[in-house]
Amino acid sequence: MSVNIKLIVTDPSGKSREVEVQKFPYTIGRLGDNELLLRDNRISRHQAQIVEEENQYFLEDLESRHGTFVNGEKVTRHRLQPNDRIDFGVAESFVLTYSSDQPDMSKLLDRFRASSGEGSSVAELQQLNAMLEVSRVLHAGLALDDILTQVVDSCLQIAQVDRGLLLLKDESGKLEFRVARDRARGTLGGKNLKVSKTVVDRAIETRRHVIQTDVGGEADDPLAAQHSIADLEIRTVICLPLMRMQVTAASETTSYGSAADVIGVLYMDSKRPTSTFSDTSREILQSLCLEASTVVENAKLMALSREREKFEQELKIARTIQQKLLPRRFPEGLAYQVTGTNVACHEVGGDYWDVFELGDGRCGVVIADVSGKGMSAALLASMLQGVFWATAMAGRRPAEVARVVNSYVCERSTPDKYATLFYGILDPAGQIIYVNAGHNPPMLVGPGRIHPLGSENLPIGMFPQAQYTDTTLDFACGDTLVLYTDGVTEAANGGDEMFGEDRLKNFLGPCSGNSCEQLRDSLLQAVKVFAAGAPQNDDITVVIARRC
Repeated sequence: MSVNIKLIVTDPSGKSREVEVQKFPYTIGRLGDNELLLRDNRISRHQAQIVEEENQYFLEDLESRHGTFVNGEKVTRHRLQPNDRIDFGVAESFVLTYSSDQPDMSKLLDRFRASSGEGSSVAELQQLNAMLEVSRVLHAGLALDDILTQVVDSCLQIAQVDRGLLLLKDESGKLEFRVARDRARGTLGGKNLKVSKTVVDRAIETRRHVIQTDVGGEADDPLAAQHSIADLEIRTVICLPLMRMQVTAASETTSYGSAADVIGVLYMDSKRPTSTFSDTSREILQSLCLEASTVVENAKLMALSREREKFEQELKIARTIQQKLLPRRFPEGLAYQVTGTNVACHEVGGDYWDVFELGDGRCGVVIADVSGKGMSAALLASMLQGVFWATAMAGRRPAEVARVVNSYVCERSTPDKYATLFYGILDPAGQIIYVNAGHNPPMLVGPGRIHPLGSENLPIGMFPQAQYTDTTLDFACGDTLVLYTDGVTEAANGGDEMFGEDRLKNFLGPCSGNSCEQLRDSLLQAVKVFAAGAPQNDDITVVIARRC
């Protein structure tokens, strides 16, 4: 007897396809000379092969790098059985499922029916066959539509009706046809998709099955009066709701949710009355509908999980790029020592800082804080960094830099997005020329004094016509300039008490003699100790500059 050997190939994205094994040995690997080509550099060039011996089929590993595994166990040679799961020792790669066309049970049923006549034993075997078919596809890792199609085909076999249609709710709650099949396992379309809205609505509203096997058999049958029923000449109609099952974490019990948890329906009908529909048939149909509901929900969860993983990976990449845009070295040979750091609240943040040489021994120091958090704040921070760098490096005074940057941001951003900014030019002669555009006042710390560099300017990005003024102050030898974002002063502990500006001043007084790096690290530690384990709610950036 000729047996068709098949492999269900599931790629790393979860998509599946079916291939036939038509020659032996059937080789598997990443090179193009294999019968089955798997494009994954971690898979060996010639990974494994399937060989035939006396109508039996064996999987042999070809001394592959990571090994060949069947059902989780590493093998050298393995006799293949239906539904064997084959992988290659690497995560998130191809997975194969072995399948073979053994003699179809439906043919055996036909022979049994011809010799013994229709009976309950045949019906029970049909139901068993349907359950086994669904079980096979559930374990074969097929695509969602393939599994749902098999569920509908099996339900048609059990109910002995002509049509089966599976409808699922979309995001708006509207029912959409997902699978439409006839009893001969053909796909339906067009006018053949008409269903009784009354029956479907009743199944959804009551969250119970609607089964009537002899529509119009009684004179007062309300379904017989429905236009869709009459137009289609329906005598048997079956509709079962598909419901999301909820799991209660505390008790780990499964229960039906609210009426809103109906995710679709399985609708079947026939032009013939059905006299053999039993309680067992109904229970099996309900079981299959539960399987379909579970598969649909699992597919949604898997899709969400993959989207979340993709988004998290993109955030990690964005985080890496953003961190690389921050200074990796500090100017040397100038009259100033400078250091700084950033601790993002999320993967990406809206804080920006930089330190750069301006020629003639001058050093530029900037710190900015974009409103909001997350990706939108990070994008504006990156835009701000680019335009600020181009403007500041042209040698403009701080006030003029702020004006140009403000005009640019106002033109290219939305009104609800703005940034506070402090930019200072440190002069070797001992002066600092700065503009504070709505930013937290940096602290100029000297012997016995702490002088906040406050702001009389608007933040960047609020009003395109805003004017900015800068201020000049002496910056004596040993003086320290401490710049920070509000992630420092607004850091809160478990009692919702904030670190605050006064606590910052009290901290800076005794620590002003520390090196810039020691002062930076001890300030971050002080904020951490104050928070006492409370979650960080904002980006934290600290920049320290000291005149030698």
